[in-house]
Amino acid sequence: KTVLENSFEQTTTACDLKRESVTRVVYDENSIVGRVIYIDSFGNAVTNIEKSVFDKVHRARNFTIFVQGPYTKISKISRTYSQNNPGELLALFNSLGFLEIAVNLGSLEQSEGISLSSEIRIKFDNEQNKRD
Repeated sequence: KTVLENSFEQTTTACDLKRESVTRVVYDENSIVGRVIYIDSFGNAVTNIEKSVFDKVHRARNFTIFVQGPYTKISKISRTYSQNNPGELLALFNSLGFLEIAVNLGSLEQSEGISLSSEIRIKFDNEQNKRD
């Protein structure tokens, strides 16, 4: 909001975010449950799951991110959008350290019907990855 001649004027821009009040992330040794707290103008969903929490629980194990239930799944964290094919579902940690779920060159909000407060669940395998 801006102040003009002792009155408030509502301003909006293409970069406005849809916001949700912050809720707590719940986690244990094998899972993390968070929620969508922002949806940007491109339809990307920012969660309240921080990289520090993910790293604490991850411990070099395989994982699956469930977006709004059991059918929409992601099993890797990308470093950039461009690592993924157009239309591909992806997860990455944004510059503020929060998990972001998106569709490369698309809108997660439109394609998957994601909305504010949608649940994001991460399940970790019981065993660490075996790397040669």
